[in-house]
Amino acid sequence: MANLPDDVITNILLQLPVQSLVRFRCVCRSWKSLISGSSFVRSYLDRSFRYGENVLLKYTINGSSGLGVWPPSRHEFSSVDPSILPASDRFQLNGSCNGVICLTTFSRIDPDATFSRIDPDPNPNAAKIYLWNPSINELRVVPESHFRVSNLVGFGCDPSSGHLHDFKVVNFKTQLNFKEILFLPSPTEVEVYSLRTNTWKQIGRIFPSGFPKHLGRQALFREFICWCSYAYIGNLKMWTLVLFDLINEVFDEKATPESILCIEQYITTLQGCLSILAYNCSYEYEVWIMKEFGDAESWTKLYTIDIPEKLARYTPLGFAGRDEVVFAKIHKLQRGNDRTLLASYNMRSKAFEGSHLRVDSFSSCCMVSYVESLVSVVLGNAAPTQPLSRLSGNGYRSIARKNGPKD
Repeated sequence: MANLPDDVITNILLQLPVQSLVRFRCVCRSWKSLISGSSFVRSYLDRSFRYGENVLLKYTINGSSGLGVWPPSRHEFSSVDPSILPASDRFQLNGSCNGVICLTTFSRIDPDATFSRIDPDPNPNAAKIYLWNPSINELRVVPESHFRVSNLVGFGCDPSSGHLHDFKVVNFKTQLNFKEILFLPSPTEVEVYSLRTNTWKQIGRIFPSGFPKHLGRQALFREFICWCSYAYIGNLKMWTLVLFDLINEVFDEKATPESILCIEQYITTLQGCLSILAYNCSYEYEVWIMKEFGDAESWTKLYTIDIPEKLARYTPLGFAGRDEVVFAKIHKLQRGNDRTLLASYNMRSKAFEGSHLRVDSFSSCCMVSYVESLVSVVLGNAAPTQPLSRLSGNGYRSIARKNGPKD
């Protein structure tokens, strides 16, 4: 390949899997410089988004947590080894952005783990937050915050700076009133960690109407971390969207469709829009999308998923591509022992298909969109080249590229 033009070599390398590119950085200095350069990293991420995102599934079996990549339209997944943990430890998957995932764990780090670890942790027994790119097996331990690491940690990227690695982590500190049957709104403090500055910043009282009673799993949409929240007004359960603006570092609330009469709501993304899966009293899931982000009048119902077995509970984990919804199928057994299997629903055939993966519980599972990337979590390793434009619900790409890859 020595006689090939540089742009041809670049386009050839862009077709290869990340694992091969990591090895090829050792071929020569020029290849290392090319593959590690911000332009190539950005072009590779662009291509990953164009060819479609996979989903990353976190699950727990017999008390041990694992990760797997679930490609759309396939009913199996490939395991991703979380080298940061011993096999018996449990961790929480908080989110994914630009190929980097955010994990929290409450157990001791395996000293023999084979990854590139940044900022070694002097206190491995404390609750910690990690940023990890599984494709290049590079991990950063986030510095300790002033608050205890909560079970609600938000994660995303600020696209305004032009840095693919301008990641931010949101950690909550809440005080709940246990004297009442229902938790009352209480003062809430939030800290935001910026990878670029490697510091935490407190932003104090943050919710327009007090702390919501419940914040479920997040969905990353454009520059917003989104949660589906509820609070009781009398005996009525009122739902709302809680949004965190990663650029301005402020919270906002948006209405969900008033016509939804549901027991539960789950936030996700679909077709480049923010989406809600709402479970109603008729054993059905309604799928809604917000066609114009921020406009409550633009909520549109796409279809309804009928639950076939009334004795089993189907709880959605999220969308795998445009046509598939992954569920945790929970069977109630005798003596209080539940059995939870994963199942997928195909929106074209309108049919469920089960899998052989049995997990401990729905609460032990989490699913996020994921792409392979070369984005580093090492400070100063990726210089900005130009601002980013919105590509999909949870990713960004460069606005223009004169010498982009030819597929």
